[in-house]
Amino acid sequence: MINLKTYAAQALISPMQLSILLAEHPEKIRILDASYGIGVRGMSPEAVFPQMRIGSAQYFDIDAVADQQAPLPHTLPSPEDFADAVGKLGISHEHLVVIYDQTGIVNAACRAWWMFRVFGHDLVCVLDGGVPAWHAAGLPFATGTPEEPVPQNFSANYRPERAASYQEMRGLIGDSRTVIVDTRPPERFEGGHMPGARNLPTAALIDPHTRGLLEKTALSEQLDSLGIPKETPVVTSCNSGVTACVTALALFVNGYENIKVYDGSWSEWRQQEFDSPVVKGFE
Repeated sequence: MINLKTYAAQALISPMQLSILLAEHPEKIRILDASYGIGVRGMSPEAVFPQMRIGSAQYFDIDAVADQQAPLPHTLPSPEDFADAVGKLGISHEHLVVIYDQTGIVNAACRAWWMFRVFGHDLVCVLDGGVPAWHAAGLPFATGTPEEPVPQNFSANYRPERAASYQEMRGLIGDSRTVIVDTRPPERFEGGHMPGARNLPTAALIDPHTRGLLEKTALSEQLDSLGIPKETPVVTSCNSGVTACVTALALFVNGYENIKVYDGSWSEWRQQEFDSPVVKGFE
């Protein structure tokens, strides 16, 4: 019998693993394309999606599945709104959700992975390397608009231990028990960051050839450079809460469990700069 929890526990799934699952247990899998920003060929992800889709994937827009009243883009929605959107995509709690990105793993696929976990659905993983890895494995793409999914019942339970708010981040300043990892490029980090934050650019965790995460040894070396014991609580932050989720996934893969993502990230912190402490340069 297939154990879907095994894939979720690994957080990543390879193209060949996904191909086998789709061939043998298609009814248990739901695939989402969560591409964001610029897709392949310089086109928008929405335009690329019907041209090179994996299986029966549906499109997951992090700006649509979001709090539309929030001042920042792709802010987490309410549990009710998330459940409604996910149910309409044909997803129930019995499904393993596999999420991919058209350009690899460095964008919103990991954000969507984190969102599902925040709202209590742990049967979720990311296609390592996304579309480039699928293509490199010689696996076929579907084309055209996917069939309308059959709506499913989905309930969302918010997990506060997986998401950090602005108020919580303010409370962490000066608290050495939790480590803040800022995943922006060094030049942006040096231009301004939260007090006590450590810098590890998300790009340092990505294999430039496969567009997936570094292999295990190299990934461990990068994360170990932070000097954070695995039992230490960690909060990841970036510019707007997207690439911070890539680092959160990498930490999870490397054995860290007490991981939060600061949803508003630097965009929110900067908006509050008259009241928020900011450090420039490297401490």
